[in-house]
Amino acid sequence: MGIKSTQKYVRERFGGEFVSGKYQGYHTSQFGDATQAGQSEGITATGGVINYYPMPGGVVWKSHVFSSTGAFNVTALSGDAGTYPNAVDYLIVGGGGGAGGDLSGGGGAGGVRCTVDNSGGSSPGGVETAVTLSATGSLTVTVGSGGGGNASNGAGTNGGNSSIAFAPGTLTAYGGGGGAGDGGAAPQSPGSMGSGGGASSQQGDAVAGVASQGYNGGARDPGGTTGASAGGGGGADANGSNGSKPLGSSGNGGDGIETSIAYGPTSPFYYGGGGGGGGGYGGSPSTGPSYGEGGRGGGGLGGIKWDPSPNIYFNGQPGWEGSGGGGGGGGHTGGDGGAGGSGVVVVRYKVNSYMQENEGAVASGGNIYKNGSKIVHAFLATGTFIAPASFNKTIEYVVIGGGGGGGARIGGGGGSGGYYTTSTPHTGPSSTTITIGAGGTRGDTPTSAGVGGDSALVFPSTVTAGGGGYGGSYNQVGGNGASGATAPAGNGGGGGGMQNPPGSPTPGYAGGTGNNGGGAGYYEASAARGGGGGAAGAGGSNAPSSPVSQAAPGGAGLQLPTTFRFGQGLNGYGGHGCEGPPGAAPEANWNWVGGGGGGGGERSIPGGGYGGGGADPHSQRGFSGGGSGRHGNFASDGANNQGDEGVWNTGGGGGAGGEGPGPMDGGAGGSGLVLIAYDA
Repeated sequence: MGIKSTQKYVRERFGGEFVSGKYQGYHTSQFGDATQAGQSEGITATGGVINYYPMPGGVVWKSHVFSSTGAFNVTALSGDAGTYPNAVDYLIVGGGGGAGGDLSGGGGAGGVRCTVDNSGGSSPGGVETAVTLSATGSLTVTVGSGGGGNASNGAGTNGGNSSIAFAPGTLTAYGGGGGAGDGGAAPQSPGSMGSGGGASSQQGDAVAGVASQGYNGGARDPGGTTGASAGGGGGADANGSNGSKPLGSSGNGGDGIETSIAYGPTSPFYYGGGGGGGGGYGGSPSTGPSYGEGGRGGGGLGGIKWDPSPNIYFNGQPGWEGSGGGGGGGGHTGGDGGAGGSGVVVVRYKVNSYMQENEGAVASGGNIYKNGSKIVHAFLATGTFIAPASFNKTIEYVVIGGGGGGGARIGGGGGSGGYYTTSTPHTGPSSTTITIGAGGTRGDTPTSAGVGGDSALVFPSTVTAGGGGYGGSYNQVGGNGASGATAPAGNGGGGGGMQNPPGSPTPGYAGGTGNNGGGAGYYEASAARGGGGGAAGAGGSNAPSSPVSQAAPGGAGLQLPTTFRFGQGLNGYGGHGCEGPPGAAPEANWNWVGGGGGGGGERSIPGGGYGGGGADPHSQRGFSGGGSGRHGNFASDGANNQGDEGVWNTGGGGGAGGEGPGPMDGGAGGSGLVLIAYDA
């Protein structure tokens, strides 16, 4: 649900109980007596993914995250409303709008209503006021689905509304508007809509979002001889960009808002990014049009036509699930529009930390939640795991090092951090320092990317998961992964593309070494490409020799142990990790970590390397937390050719930068993670 705030693009047990990944709900429509005896430790409630996170001064927040329709069940009010108020903060995000097909406008983001906005109240409605509960009961929570993308040249459909039925009245966030298609279908008409959809290259004007919930979609540029372009979808924090000349550059989606309501200040997320406009036609691989980027907060990347050869038509990418992001517009000719991402509802309130013990958590430290019969402590930043004298349990844990940064300008992808998991008996009293490794810094020209930081704990001896090696930049080898004590070394970064005399196909620089090493780059006249970063599950790929092939993908990561699996991960519904490599059943495709970063490519190849073992040459989303590399974008106005960052708290390697007139930096590596679990 939502996209990690440092990701340009880039966290549920469900209401009632979370049982084997499925929702078992409790739902009634009757409210209890407002004078019912309260609890001194604050509100007592169930529903959604329950998470505890501490704040300075001893304050503990309890949040409930809903990625599907359910119920917020309040069984008791606070018995000490002065210390633990009955006030409930909320975030409500509607489903993102789907995009149109065939050189089409991006979908508008779902409407956003929030009482905790880290963006400074820049959402259209500003920061709203918390609701004070006056009665117990079951409050219906509705989560809107994303709107459908159009598979021909029609408009996308609006996203669904999300809401929560508080006693004074239901609060609703509207679904985002569908983007226009190129065949006579204008953007979805305004009305009960969050952010507006973008206009296609030939149809419709920019559409306004609802004044209090979203921003306007971008306008089209019909182009003529200079290449047509489409508008980006509006975001929750900004308008979608207009299409522009001279090269038919389609508009970016508007950015969403940032909020820490779900997981606390160490893990803020963006919600409500608009979809990018679909790329146009005209020109050649070195001068052709560009697609629109998805807005920060889950907006999908626009598609593009590769012209004149090979004739590859890229579909727009879908908005992220659980973020309300709009779908990316389809490219010309024949590209489908991406679907909008589903919405999300989050509520939170203050509690006494003692309530965690009522859930079975006898230790403290990190973000604490209950997954079936297990208590899980998730350390997203450096902290301390404190076990009392009564603690005598077998603990299961996972340690992941920080991912390496991606190389710049046709560089290699960063390697993932080291990965280690085991179980061991543990008795208290004890105070264990948990260290979370930072992601490696991104490469720029001429500065090398950085190695990821080590993650470590002491159970009972020191266990260190080494940081991933950096990806080599242009004319540079990949860096080696850092050594880890007990846990394996981090994984090497991929090699950069190589400058050689024209017409001399030559292997590029080698990848770095590690538990799974990085792949080598490759040089072919006007078609250089970088190698993929090594990963927790596999080495990075060597860049292929075909002159029109994409850059090499990063290596595949690993799926977290069953104890730590729930939701769809950081780039989907809640939980840890990200989407895994394609082709597996849904549950087998969730909660993957440690993906290698994808290699970068020159402007004359179809795409940068997919992060984490994928194969799609045109996408902003890598698998297993690995950032995707970039190929050169074609606009002359400073287009973004930067590699994508590895996803925070996955140890994913950063994607490599492409080549072009704009920035060519690699992406930073994703930070590490420590998870600790024991029986409730």
